[in-house]
Amino acid sequence: MKPFYGIDRTVNKNSPNYEGECFIAATVSDLTRQSYERALQGAVTHVEGAKLPLVLRGIKGFCGCVAALIFIGVLRSLGNVSLAEGYANAPGLFWACGVCGLVWAVLALLSRRKSKTVTAQEDFTQAMRRLEGEISRIRMELGVPENAKDVDVVRVAHRWKDGKLKISTKGSETTPYANISMPVYRREDLLCFADLENRYELPISAMTALRRVKKPLVIQDWNKDEPINSEFYKPYKLSMDNYSRVHTKAYGLLELHHNGVDWAVWLPPYELNYISALTGLPIIED
Repeated sequence: MKPFYGIDRTVNKNSPNYEGECFIAATVSDLTRQSYERALQGAVTHVEGAKLPLVLRGIKGFCGCVAALIFIGVLRSLGNVSLAEGYANAPGLFWACGVCGLVWAVLALLSRRKSKTVTAQEDFTQAMRRLEGEISRIRMELGVPENAKDVDVVRVAHRWKDGKLKISTKGSETTPYANISMPVYRREDLLCFADLENRYELPISAMTALRRVKKPLVIQDWNKDEPINSEFYKPYKLSMDNYSRVHTKAYGLLELHHNGVDWAVWLPPYELNYISALTGLPIIED
């Protein structure tokens, strides 16, 4: 099955183009796209200005990892030797753990202070408002209802080999699965999705199944306002690593057959109930 929101890198490993173009029903104008890109660049500049310099961020990450690894090693050894004996055998490790932990803590404090200082400034607030305004403009141009709910859709980077789907990564990507927030709503027999360029319309009459696949998946980024460890998301047993990747125990596939081609919309597990309510499809446990 073709991923509805997939990037096919079979021929071009740097391909920026999404599959599912056959579902596009509306596209934003070039003027709107350019205006959004200017606002996005301004917002990114301000966000980067709220961070520590790259070198210090690298030192912070390195020291944090070293301190954590040594600390875990010490805890594991306590079953065989006492803390005093461990220190006597390898005092350098204890000092390294302490120094790295202290450096990490100081840099973490400086990072928080800088972030609070920059984000409190008026120009930062204005840059974020401009970006939000451009996003609202895009949604209006695409005809997205104001009450449309934002749903996470998994973007899949892949290639094809002997007719089979193979997951693919490129460059510095840490996972081929990206978590994309898209307004999703129903209009008559159509399930509509919108990104920042297009509105896609998938015929509900062509949908064949909504499945929960009980296999782990690692997707990049968390988009919800509610924390990942909140009560609402606890049943899904989610976790997040140091690279802001979300680890799930399962994922969803909304399957459809359209114009002779089998497609699947990949979804995080916590979005299945809403999609089931919109489409009327029961969730099948795979």
